[in-house]
Amino acid sequence: MAIDKKAIITYVQLLKEDLAVFRLVPTDGVIPNYEAGQFITVGMPIPSEDNKIIRRAYSIASHPENKKYFEFVIRWVRKPFPGRLTTELFNAKEGSDVSWIKPLGHLTINDELEYKAASHQTCCNLVQFQMKQENENALIKVQSEIYLIEVNFFPGD
Repeated sequence: MAIDKKAIITYVQLLKEDLAVFRLVPTDGVIPNYEAGQFITVGMPIPSEDNKIIRRAYSIASHPENKKYFEFVIRWVRKPFPGRLTTELFNAKEGSDVSWIKPLGHLTINDELEYKAASHQTCCNLVQFQMKQENENALIKVQSEIYLIEVNFFPGD
């Protein structure tokens, strides 16, 4: 079973009413190694549910070399039903406590991919490709609330 660690929300920037940047700093000050494209599971007590801890995975937006904080760009989807944890995050203030579980996920961006011409299409969070975008061709199509990303890999010249 995964072990919950503690963190504090140190930064919240509301970009739009339903889009925000959050930074979490682990209370022990240790940011573990992770790769672009991985996520961490964040948890918070939900007061309306007798402080039951609700957890949800969020893609990490900060660069893996950043060892000061985890950063997330989170969209608050309210229709048809708002997510319980995302709602709590959007109502949280800087200084609020959260729990988190170590980075996981296999949809990572690997610089060593050797393709003559290949195409990879996946349904995922745009943030996962934010740090490596200058080296890939990305065609972004928005359908409903989902980002479809098609990345074409070509050998370097």
